[in-house]
Amino acid sequence: NVTGVQTCALPILLVFSIVKTKIIHYSSLAYFPLTFLAAYYLNYLLDGKAKWSWRQTVPLVTIGIAITSGIAVGIFFMQHTEAFAAYIKDDFAKQCLTAKVYWTATDMLIPLAYLVSLFAVLLLLPMKHIRAAVYLLIISSAMFVNAMLTLIVPKVEKYSQSALIEFLQTTVAQQPCEIETAGFKSYAHYFYAKKPLPQANTSAALQKIFVVAKCNKTDEVHAQERNLHELYRKNGWVFYSN
Repeated sequence: NVTGVQTCALPILLVFSIVKTKIIHYSSLAYFPLTFLAAYYLNYLLDGKAKWSWRQTVPLVTIGIAITSGIAVGIFFMQHTEAFAAYIKDDFAKQCLTAKVYWTATDMLIPLAYLVSLFAVLLLLPMKHIRAAVYLLIISSAMFVNAMLTLIVPKVEKYSQSALIEFLQTTVAQQPCEIETAGFKSYAHYFYAKKPLPQANTSAALQKIFVVAKCNKTDEVHAQERNLHELYRKNGWVFYSN
């Protein structure tokens, strides 16, 4: 029943809100109950058992404007990183923004088009075109999310960890070695390095070691007093080897 679905979703959302590491897998268990609750309400709405009112309009407008304006501001910031670099105090973040990413003027059309579709939904609702408004909202939201994942997220990823992934896929890929991170946590090296299985006759003393650190955390590598030398730096990342 609906109460049971709500009971399943609420604890997941509460835990996801409390934990500091916002990994998407933590909230994935809430996808099905939340989707069910949304479909349940829309079914009532389309069957005429529920009425659309300002109680639904206000959250829709507020959340829609917040999402589209936030993304638009983010895209504008990424397109003009040189103008904002002086205001950034974090050295690692500042170095990450030096990555070469090619933005176009059409990128800003994605949040703008979604905002226009939301206002179209709001125009259809007072005219009693509930079904058309619901279909437009669902279709435009799906297209917006897919456009973001396809066109915007890969560009943002180039700032955050493209240099790290490039290092793992080229320098250390397929090597029988140890890969460590210093000063931060990551699962990237477990996936992108594609290390071969360890050999039983491999000496630990002779094994190759790679260490990845952020440019503002290199002191933690030097404090280990190991025979490591710096390979190179790129976009805020520093790579070491023995």
